[in-house]
Amino acid sequence: MMTTTKQTMAHQATQRASDRPKDGSVSSHAGPPCSCVGRRDTQHSGRPLPARYASVAFLAMALVALTNQACGGNARPSLDPVGDQTATVGVQMNLLIQGRDPDGDALVFSLSVPSIHDINQRTHPPRFESFGPNAAYLLWTPVASDVGLHQFEVTASDGQAKTTITFTVTVKSGNAVPVFREPTGSGTTLDLSHQQCLDVDIVVEDADSPEVDISLQDPIETGYDFTQDDPLAGTFSWCPEADQVDAASRYTLNLAANDRDGHVTTKKYVIVLRKDLDTNCPGEAPQVTHVPPADAETLDDIVIQAQVKDDKGVANAPVLYYSTEQPADQAHPDFTKFVQVIMSRTSGDPTNGQYEGIIPNPVVSDPTGTTKTLYYFIEATDDDDEKGDCDHRTTSPDGNVYQVAVTRPAGSSQFKLCRTCWSDVQCGDQGLCIIMGGGDGFCLPRCGNGQSCPTDTTCTDSALESIDEVSDKVCTPDSGSCQEPCTDDSYEDNDDMSQAKDVSSQEIDNLHLCGSGATGMDEDYFTFTVNQQTQATVTLVFSDSDGDIDLELLDHQGKSVAESSSITDNEEVNLCLQPDQYYVDVMSYSTYVNAPYNLIVDLKPGGCCIDDDKEDDDQPAQAHSVQSGDSFDNMSICDDDDWYSIALQPGDKVVVDLLFDQADELGDLDIHFYDRDGWTDLTPCPPCFLDNGQSATSDEHLEYTVDQAGTYFVVVHPFQDAQNTYMIGFEVQHGT
Repeated sequence: MMTTTKQTMAHQATQRASDRPKDGSVSSHAGPPCSCVGRRDTQHSGRPLPARYASVAFLAMALVALTNQACGGNARPSLDPVGDQTATVGVQMNLLIQGRDPDGDALVFSLSVPSIHDINQRTHPPRFESFGPNAAYLLWTPVASDVGLHQFEVTASDGQAKTTITFTVTVKSGNAVPVFREPTGSGTTLDLSHQQCLDVDIVVEDADSPEVDISLQDPIETGYDFTQDDPLAGTFSWCPEADQVDAASRYTLNLAANDRDGHVTTKKYVIVLRKDLDTNCPGEAPQVTHVPPADAETLDDIVIQAQVKDDKGVANAPVLYYSTEQPADQAHPDFTKFVQVIMSRTSGDPTNGQYEGIIPNPVVSDPTGTTKTLYYFIEATDDDDEKGDCDHRTTSPDGNVYQVAVTRPAGSSQFKLCRTCWSDVQCGDQGLCIIMGGGDGFCLPRCGNGQSCPTDTTCTDSALESIDEVSDKVCTPDSGSCQEPCTDDSYEDNDDMSQAKDVSSQEIDNLHLCGSGATGMDEDYFTFTVNQQTQATVTLVFSDSDGDIDLELLDHQGKSVAESSSITDNEEVNLCLQPDQYYVDVMSYSTYVNAPYNLIVDLKPGGCCIDDDKEDDDQPAQAHSVQSGDSFDNMSICDDDDWYSIALQPGDKVVVDLLFDQADELGDLDIHFYDRDGWTDLTPCPPCFLDNGQSATSDEHLEYTVDQAGTYFVVVHPFQDAQNTYMIGFEVQHGT
């Protein structure tokens, strides 16, 4: 896997500090002034030195070297040779350039390619990612017009002297790329009411590679496990922990397949954690309105549209489940038998939005006249209870599934440039379905028999293999991508820490994150400095339907401080920062993104909530064991729960007193009592127990009698992200 931007942040900071021009000053010393002599002063005209002078010449050269050091002289840097390289249109070349400098100076690298005169003026030019003070990765993604042979000239400078090496890069139009055959769809659902763990088979095909390297990419959640037990396959497993289930209902699995020949295909797979929701909760459930499409004789994909309304807004985009097998129990379908598609919002907002899901045509590979029935349903969930499970879920249709019959017609579809496809027949007789960067198939016109190419496309110099294993030359877009062009914002270029734009407490509108299979991901960096302890909130405001954006906060060394990487609208980090320079990294794990966003940086010096010395105690596994008579003072709540465990016998009554001062809701603390499994809240709020641990005033008192032996949990919970200090005491009254 190539080195990512994050892995080189610390080295970039070192490089910037070393890139100052040298002033050539000479250190003062006793004795007569020295006369700096270059190496050329010791060189002979070319005739062999007489033997009697050899030792004298050696001493003279050594004296010159010492004199140069004393007088501030500079030795020329060197670069390791680089062999000839091969690059592919639309695939990023990742080449390590290794240099050395005898004086220990940091090197600055530059590139010249005489045969590509505009290479450094492009929207996404080649760039060097620092790898220590004397090395860098040359990153470059060629486009279709670069096909051919080019002489690359890389120069390294230490501020005074330069060294240049040359090597040849042959750009090819492309070749077979890895294709993910399994898993299908855009994700899967783990129904926690039936099972606690998930296994996903990963299968890759590559027409010209007998083996590919399959790997997981960030974010890699705790417990993610992948084993590649076959040259083209592996198994992903995950058993989410209780705190992960509480923290989010959806997680992303980012897969990458590398054929070791310059082709990397990625797949984003969404894991939905479906748990039982509380009943009799206040608020309204989402309303799903859907009209099933008519039965069709078509090679086109099946478009499913729905309108979703909710009084407070849905938590995530609705999920479309489909199958070509009729479910055994249509009122209670088995989620493991359905393919999952995360629907995209095409208009509106989370309170009233139009959504669309695409089901691949099920008969494109079947004989003419074949008919298959699609069975499907839609689920939408709101987020009325941000901290608990008192949300609402709507399944449409209720207690049944929708059906639509699809029949394979004769012939093939009419060709359309860059339409998404799953089979060559969807591209007509004039085109092929070609897998491009990101693993998606697109219709491209053939040009193998001398046919001309459409405007802004170029015929490949060699045949490519289609998704149905048909080989022919095709016309590829000059941009290297079939995606709509993305226009960068006025803050570019700010693609790494060295280019970060300085911000403070402000809102910046009209920003744009761009990325495609041809240009790679365009990360946006911003920076700010805090001079005292500061409560910082950094927010990205965007619509996930435009593209999934993620947020990471880094310190001055490039080390991650906090991150937010959901698959919903908006991202936010909120934490107490110590004096330092910080960097905001706006990124996306999606291969393609064309997303506008706003950045809000809110810095409030002082006022930070400081955790107590018992942290981390935010989940059952971290709970502090207590017994009757224990008490703790000077405890703190900072936006998270504090867990305590206590062993009880049948008939025992636990009595808990929580003492704190509350001026408003921002300091309101409550007590919750959890069952032995650490999952079941025996005193949920809502409905709240105002006289038993969950009032809206200072101090709380809870009493609870258990009827079974075991270890239970007392949880101090901040109401609506409150912050406060408290004292807590425990008493156990034994039953008779």
